[in-house]
Amino acid sequence: MDTEDKPPYFHPEYNHPDGDVVLSTNDGVLFRVHSFILKVASGFFRQMLEVPRAATEYRDDPIPLDEDAQTIVTVLNIIYPHEDIPAIKTYKEAWALATAADKYDMPRVLKTVRSAVTTNEDLRIHKVRLYALACHWKWEDVIEAAALGAVDYLRAVVAGNSFEDGVDRLGAKELLRLFRFHQMRVDHIIQCISFTEDFNHPHLRMDPEDPEAVKMEYWVCNCGTTSLTVADAIRSLQTLQDGVRGYLGEHPRGDYLTEEWFAKGRGRRLWMHVCGNCTETFPNVDDMRSRIDMALRFLPFKIPWSKCN
Repeated sequence: MDTEDKPPYFHPEYNHPDGDVVLSTNDGVLFRVHSFILKVASGFFRQMLEVPRAATEYRDDPIPLDEDAQTIVTVLNIIYPHEDIPAIKTYKEAWALATAADKYDMPRVLKTVRSAVTTNEDLRIHKVRLYALACHWKWEDVIEAAALGAVDYLRAVVAGNSFEDGVDRLGAKELLRLFRFHQMRVDHIIQCISFTEDFNHPHLRMDPEDPEAVKMEYWVCNCGTTSLTVADAIRSLQTLQDGVRGYLGEHPRGDYLTEEWFAKGRGRRLWMHVCGNCTETFPNVDDMRSRIDMALRFLPFKIPWSKCN
């Protein structure tokens, strides 16, 4: 039988004999409730119920609602003085409740939804859904905390490895905000392994093949048998930076970055020059690892709300 064919019936938990308002949901369930509860909890119903009913209307004439019975039951469970706060187990339910709370101007319901999704571990682990919900309702601290997890997940989406319900609720602005946050973190690390005053400056030395010529070099090993021109040194460091960018593209959190690129030697032969005599390296492995470790330690893990507007 279709929903529209089902005869209306009163919900057993909300059929108060002294109720003076009847609500009707989109799936044919009726709720006989108290107008004073609705007025206290909802700005929408407060304005509506302060207008006297027409003489042709009966007390039991229902007020039609767009929401289904499950959503309205949870709303009523929140606004009525119950001892226990109802559990919100899914993001679908959270969105339905938050939308109804906004529509009917019910701040207590919206506050309850916010508390439920941020304290329920089963909901909190879905960072992109949490981020989407927080962005829509402008929960600043939740946006900040969920952003990194959302970036981590979205990189998997871009790679075609995953798709989680909730991405479709993100607008272009929210998506752009996430990718800018990711780029800010990448730029922070790359800046720490760029040419700075901490590196040895290029210096001059005589060209042994032409005693009258002067050769500019960037790096000379300890024993003096191996050297790099400025151009070679820049290419070497740029190769390292490109590799780090690629790794952060796959792993936005930066987990195991130094282990992969230094301890395990991933890609070393692509960027590292080694003197065969004294084994000194350019760039210096310990120095690069120290710089990246320091960058990761101070890397922003929360998206600043000021960057979201």
